[in-house]
Amino acid sequence: MLKKSPKYQYALNLWRKLIQETFAGRCAACHNQGHHCHHIIPAGFIHYSLAPENGILLCVNCHARAHAAGGSEWLDGIIKERLPQWFSQIEYNRTHHENRTFTDQDLRDAVERIRKTLTAFHQYQFGQN
Repeated sequence: MLKKSPKYQYALNLWRKLIQETFAGRCAACHNQGHHCHHIIPAGFIHYSLAPENGILLCVNCHARAHAAGGSEWLDGIIKERLPQWFSQIEYNRTHHENRTFTDQDLRDAVERIRKTLTAFHQYQFGQN
């Protein structure tokens, strides 16, 4: 199974690093210290599990709230308000699920996209050209 492979775990750790850095270690909901990288579209939808826009950093309490009854709607409100540029992409992905197998090439492409996003983020953050 691909999700248990070392390659996928590497990609997932890279994705987590990106989410941590994107939110500067702060919960997107309450701005306390965040430690939980939460998949907006569940990780079971493998084609979106490593998409940079499919992650949000949450603290322990907000992560529990996201998984509680009504949590998806609450989280959608947070995303729509604070990350409107992501919300339309997430809504599109929710309604356009791919039914094909997630391949090693898909995994390589996801890792490359995450690396490019991290590089661009660092260049922007540190004012490099």
